[in-house]
Amino acid sequence: MVVVCIGLARAPFAGAADSSADSLREALAVWQEGLQTVSTISSDFVQEKRLALFRDPLVIRGRLHLSTDGRFAWETHWPVRYKLVVAGGRVRQWDEETDRVQTISMRDNPAVSAIHAQMSVWFSGRFEELADAYAVELASAQPVVFVFKPNADTPAAEYLESVEVQLRPDGHYLDRVRILERSGDQTSISFLETVLNPDLPAETWDVQKMSAGLPTQAVAAPALRSE
Repeated sequence: MVVVCIGLARAPFAGAADSSADSLREALAVWQEGLQTVSTISSDFVQEKRLALFRDPLVIRGRLHLSTDGRFAWETHWPVRYKLVVAGGRVRQWDEETDRVQTISMRDNPAVSAIHAQMSVWFSGRFEELADAYAVELASAQPVVFVFKPNADTPAAEYLESVEVQLRPDGHYLDRVRILERSGDQTSISFLETVLNPDLPAETWDVQKMSAGLPTQAVAAPALRSE
């Protein structure tokens, strides 16, 4: 694997010093090119979280929505109903159990802020936004797999070991993400039924509005694979 600053994505590809750097730049370029015309994204997801202290994983199903203007909505439909919306520099969240909306500042929640920043980059291709905080490795060329590692002395480095991002076979869009925390916890997220440039209605960003047709029973998480 080659470790290169994310800033390489904005440098001329022809000037790379070796074939490993060339491969990384080319893979980033293909990914970025596929997202140039994308302004909104919706995708189902299956999240599997493995806690260091427990044997069995926690599986969550839901849907996410993202706009390149910075808005982000994360809905979980099973086994609990929950929604988090990031917009205008603040985070609002709702859960079915309390039926209450809470508002928190991005500055007061660095974990949410870091995940929101990375999601925005992964789905928009604006890699330069992470250039000061992360290095990137090309771990595999087929399927394309990148590993993002936080630089030392950054807030993310305090709790995050790495983020592994696997693309679909065409190299343009996300297939899965695997997050490794310093605590030993691991989170894998598979993206399914991804729709590019959907027309997102206003209720998408309403923290208490949930999607229709929610799952009502347990469904096994699919294998983490490219399709």
